[in-house]
Amino acid sequence: DIVGSDHAPYTKEEKERGSKDIFTPPAGFPGLSTRLPLLFTAVKEGKMELDRMVELICENPAKIFGLYPKKGTITVGSDADFVIFDPEKKEVISKDKMFTKCRDSALVYDGWEVYGKPEKTIVRGNVVFDNGKITVSPGYGKIIKVYRS
Repeated sequence: DIVGSDHAPYTKEEKERGSKDIFTPPAGFPGLSTRLPLLFTAVKEGKMELDRMVELICENPAKIFGLYPKKGTITVGSDADFVIFDPEKKEVISKDKMFTKCRDSALVYDGWEVYGKPEKTIVRGNVVFDNGKITVSPGYGKIIKVYRS
């Protein structure tokens, strides 16, 4: 089991092509920036255990794609990819605060009150996101070969 996001960032104009035919516009909506807060809110509300959330968004995807234990865990020899968030801080999801080209089509969770807003994101041991600011240049990421298990 995993929880993922296809993060389909289409603009309002691209989505509105389906005003008369729902099969015309591209499917999906932005979900990458809301996944952690939505799932952690479920933890806070007693709907799932924290360990289960970690399995669903970290450990299991890494195992499925043959990347574990390099990815999906914090241990000696792993890549040190993780997110730091304040588990007590409430935040209202707002399309205006999203890092996406499709803010106007990002209304699915707009206005929802959640916990677990990312404050820092560390990738391969380096801070790439810090309190609302991306701290690396485009192209910092790496393409990694996956092995389906």
